[in-house]
Amino acid sequence: MDNPDKTLEKLWTDYAKVLPPDAGPVQLVETKKAFYAGAYSILATMVAQVGDEEEEVTEKDMDMVSGIFEEAEVFLASQIKGASA
Repeated sequence: MDNPDKTLEKLWTDYAKVLPPDAGPVQLVETKKAFYAGAYSILATMVAQVGDEEEEVTEKDMDMVSGIFEEAEVFLASQIKGASA
């Protein structure tokens, strides 16, 4: 699924503003990894619990969660590949 909104990237860009202006490239990369890993963990928990509630989940809700989840998976997979190369 293609996510043209890149919600996590937008959130990361906003979050990264709290980093010191002189943050080095290693700090930026490691902080971004932690940011995406945290987001992924939260979303994985949410996805696992979908359907456990009595409220009906809409297709739009699932598409939104799936898009963000897939964005995190792609980023994390690229980091794992890069670390093992």
